[in-house]
Amino acid sequence: MRSRALWFIAPFVWQAACGGPDSTGTDGASDADTHADADVAGEVAEDVADDVPPDPDAESGAVPRVTPTTYTFRNASPGHPESQAFRIYNDFDQATAPFQVTSVHFEAASPELTLDPPNPSGTVSAPGANESEVTFTVTYTPLDDTPDFNAVIVETDVGDPIHVGITTLSVHGDYTLTYSHADHMDFGGAAGTRSVLVTCIGPGPIAISAPSIEPAGARAAFSVRAWAPSVQAGTPDAEITSWPRGIPVGRSLRFDVAFDGGGDADGTLTIPIENPDPAPLEIPLAR
Repeated sequence: MRSRALWFIAPFVWQAACGGPDSTGTDGASDADTHADADVAGEVAEDVADDVPPDPDAESGAVPRVTPTTYTFRNASPGHPESQAFRIYNDFDQATAPFQVTSVHFEAASPELTLDPPNPSGTVSAPGANESEVTFTVTYTPLDDTPDFNAVIVETDVGDPIHVGITTLSVHGDYTLTYSHADHMDFGGAAGTRSVLVTCIGPGPIAISAPSIEPAGARAAFSVRAWAPSVQAGTPDAEITSWPRGIPVGRSLRFDVAFDGGGDADGTLTIPIENPDPAPLEIPLAR
């Protein structure tokens, strides 16, 4: 009985596979019906395609990028701003067309952050010869020790705005003093030069403004010059003439005080250190 049942069903399976009568006993679908079904399927596919939003990047061939994609300011102090350059460019591997930078601005306005230029814009070319980019610089000048979280928003004529995260950390440092002589700045009546080395020991940088000899009457006999000690053998120390000056952790500034052997007044070497203590460093000068 089992072999007869299989033999009875098989012709129907074979006929269905070959386009013969179906299992209900009706004839297979006609060519017209088949074409009609295909037309309906095509219309559905077109409707679905119409509902998919276009990809602006794919349509234009431009793929905007910004580098760096995020940045954390770590070395700024109230008297020593920190700056970082950013670059807007077209993806080298994917882009085939130019795009326009329409606006660059901060997500939230802040007196501690500035853009240079204030509102960058311009055309970014497609990769290849004569490539053009748009660049801008963000400068962070901390007004307090509170970390801030912001972003640069880059808008173009292609796709959504680009979000560049900005984090600001203002960590003040401390310093040590190292003198060239055991009796510090006591010249003992002899003309000469003595030095004091100000070294930043962290955890953050320090900022120093221009040194001076006080009071004015002591400047007849005393003078001061500042130097950044060389960190490479064979390279001379660099004299510091522009202020304020930031000192990263582990680096130093040297202050040389010269005494000409004359004068009738002692003085004070005054070095304004803006952090960790805004009060100036004052070192007595004795003739």
